[in-house]
Amino acid sequence: MDDGARADDLAEVEALIDAGHWTDALKALGPLRRSSPSDPGVWRAQALALRGAGELQEAQVAADRWASLDESSTEALRLRVDLLTERNKHYAAVEVAEQLAARTPDDADAYYRLAQAQRGAGLVSRARESIHRSLALDPLRWQSHELAGLIEMGASRPADAAPHFRDALRLDPDNGQLALSLQRALEAADARQATARSTASKRKKASKQRARDVGAADKDRERQQAKAERQLHRGSRPTGADGNPISRWRQARTWIAVLIVLAVLAYVRFR
Repeated sequence: MDDGARADDLAEVEALIDAGHWTDALKALGPLRRSSPSDPGVWRAQALALRGAGELQEAQVAADRWASLDESSTEALRLRVDLLTERNKHYAAVEVAEQLAARTPDDADAYYRLAQAQRGAGLVSRARESIHRSLALDPLRWQSHELAGLIEMGASRPADAAPHFRDALRLDPDNGQLALSLQRALEAADARQATARSTASKRKKASKQRARDVGAADKDRERQQAKAERQLHRGSRPTGADGNPISRWRQARTWIAVLIVLAVLAYVRFR
């Protein structure tokens, strides 16, 4: 097949892809793959048609083949990142997205895709850095603001997510999903603040209760100590039948009485 005929056939295939006729496009690609197996354009069309048909794994194979035949194609890298992300191959997507960002360091879309892959891989801090780089390169891209909000929501930081959703909605005011995301972020932020206030109040009450308990324990300890001292003091003095200490005057009277009795007995005996 000559170059002109192949180009015409590819143009027809691309028209079918643009129209969403994935099955017809794949059928038309059969002869092209056999006649031009090393044509990057054929594998590009194959990957796009398979992706549209939902055959993601086969689309990935075609995209990889396209990238190997045209190593300078950033479009091939973008499609590879997208397919890996859609297939939940997040770490592999991060690797390819890093290649894309390194090749196009001034491209906001490249960092957007990198942040998306990193978020899927759970690399939150790296995803935050990448999406901020994307926003620095193109602050009017509402998709990047939305992704920044989603990253913060995933990190349980709704108060930080809300401004991003608000900026995205300002850039795309008719987007109902953005409005819903903003509402959820605001509600979550309010709930977290209420929880924080409640927790602080409970901690304050608990602290006061602990202080009261410590004070009561100190007073009880002082009472016990004073009681022990009284008991010790009582134990050093004679006690009466009622258990109370006998006063010194009472002790003296008792001894005088004893002496008088002894003196009387001695007098009677030796008289």
